[in-house]
Amino acid sequence: MQADIDELIHPGQNPAENIAEGENYEDYILSDNELSDFITNKLGFTINPEDRCVANKVINGAQCTILWHVDDLKLLHIDQSVLDQVLAKLNERFGKEQPLTKSGGKVHDYLRMRLDYTTVGQVAITTMYDYIDNVLADVPSNMQTCTYALPATANLFNVNDNAKSLNKQSSEDFHT
Repeated sequence: MQADIDELIHPGQNPAENIAEGENYEDYILSDNELSDFITNKLGFTINPEDRCVANKVINGAQCTILWHVDDLKLLHIDQSVLDQVLAKLNERFGKEQPLTKSGGKVHDYLRMRLDYTTVGQVAITTMYDYIDNVLADVPSNMQTCTYALPATANLFNVNDNAKSLNKQSSEDFHT
């Protein structure tokens, strides 16, 4: 089911731009556990068993969904006032130093993808070209170039049979 209205939520600015010498970038990244605990325990959402970065709750007779990746959130609900209420609660908790920013409407750039909801009941992931063009524009002119058949190194599929597996907690910590 596709909601007619959705919001993208971001922290105010890129924290990497404002980190003082000696501070850790990780201190500025929203803890996945902190966010999921707040969404479930304070807002009453249920984490999706198939993807722990998706939570749902029925509000005013319609499903409200929160998706997140690191510090980017996407809220979906058919009623704008519900989105505003959820955003206000997220801002109370996570926007103390700087308010969360939002964008609404039918077309969003989210996680470097352009998501287009203009056709009812469908979402089109239209391009990443703008992002790719910006990345390529930032490549130094003196950078050595070469061509590869695959965007991977030759040892991509080599497995270290002696490598120690991550424990359950570490595995969850590194989940994306």
